[in-house]
Amino acid sequence: RMIHAGKRRGKHLSMSGDGVNDSPALKLAPVGIAMGMAGSDVAKDASDLVLTDDNFDSIRVAVQEGRRLFLNIQRFILHLLTTNVAEVVLLIVGLCFIATDGNTSVFPLSPLAILWVNMLTSSPPAFGLGLERAPADLMKRPPHSTKDGVFTWPVIIDCLSYGIMMGATCLVTFIIIIYGAGNGNNSLLHECNHEHTKECYVVFRARSTVFATLIFQILLYALELKSLDRSLFSLTPGRAFYKDIW
Repeated sequence: RMIHAGKRRGKHLSMSGDGVNDSPALKLAPVGIAMGMAGSDVAKDASDLVLTDDNFDSIRVAVQEGRRLFLNIQRFILHLLTTNVAEVVLLIVGLCFIATDGNTSVFPLSPLAILWVNMLTSSPPAFGLGLERAPADLMKRPPHSTKDGVFTWPVIIDCLSYGIMMGATCLVTFIIIIYGAGNGNNSLLHECNHEHTKECYVVFRARSTVFATLIFQILLYALELKSLDRSLFSLTPGRAFYKDIW
C-alpha cells in the first residue's frame, strides 16, 4: 500500500527486506534492496540490489555517492559546453573583422591557440570537476525528479549565458587592441592569418590578449563551478573561501 501510494504521488521509493514475505514488495518497488547476509534467496532474486553487509548506512552512502556523481557529471559537461559556446561566439562573430583586401577575415584566435585551449586548458579543469568531493549539505537537499536528466534548464541557461559572456569579453579585448592601440581596419591584413610580419604586430598582440583572457575566464569558471548554487566566495558557510578552493 505504501509503495502504491508513493507511486501515485510521483515519489521514487525503495524497499528493503530479507524474508520471503517481502519479495512482492521488493519486486514492486522502484528500487528493491535485499539483505545479503540474512536475506532469503527469494528476496534476493526479487530485489534490484543486494546489501552485502546488511548495514543500512551503506544505503545512505550509496545514495550520497550517486548524487555526487550526478552533480559532478553536470559540472563536467557544463564546463566543456560553456567553453565551446564561448569559442563559437568568438570565432563566428570574429568573421566580421574583414581584412584590408575585403575578401578574407582576420581570425581573432589562431588555430594553434584554439587547439591549445581545447586540449590543455579546458580539459584538465573539467576532469578535476568530475572528481570533486560531495558538498557538506548534499544529503539535506531534496532529490531531483526522476524525469530530469543532466541537461536541466538551469544548466542550459548557465551554459548559454556564461558562454556568450565569455565570448563577448574576448571580442571586446580584441576590439580594444585593434582599434585602440592599432590603426583600426588598416591593421587587419590578410597575411596575418598565415605569417608573422612587422605589419601584423597589432593583430598578434590582440590575439595574445584574447588568448590570455579566454584562459583566465576558463580557469575562473572552473572554480565557480565547484558549487552550482553558491558563490565562489561562500562555498561553505563560515569558512574562508580560499580553503575551499585549495
